[in-house]
Amino acid sequence: RQLLLSKQMIRALQQGADLLEVVEEHYFAAPGSREWAQRFDQQIEELTKYHEQILLKLEGKMKAGADIEPEEEREARLVKQLTDYFSDDLNEHKRLVFVASSMFEYAYHLRRLDRLAEQVIEREEQETPVLGH
Repeated sequence: RQLLLSKQMIRALQQGADLLEVVEEHYFAAPGSREWAQRFDQQIEELTKYHEQILLKLEGKMKAGADIEPEEEREARLVKQLTDYFSDDLNEHKRLVFVASSMFEYAYHLRRLDRLAEQVIEREEQETPVLGH
């Protein structure tokens, strides 16, 4: 269990680093990126906060079972808005596709990490004998 959790932690960290690289390489060079700046910034900020909270949960500094996942509704709205935007002229907006794809990939791996963390914490709590009994 710990090995799977460690592998997923590394994978999530790698996805976060990949997102930063994609933002640096494609986002600022994309036409119309100013229009998306606030939406992307907000989503990336939420994902970073989510990642931090998962790590705090694993350190025991946050209760297991706490609902910390970003709103899926907001993510769904963003997907819809991006789809509409890209359908206008995909070639012109291709760079934002890379950024959005990387962002959603990072979110996917964070959700997997969160589920694994919950499972590991739950099993550890079940296996830990209660003191005084």
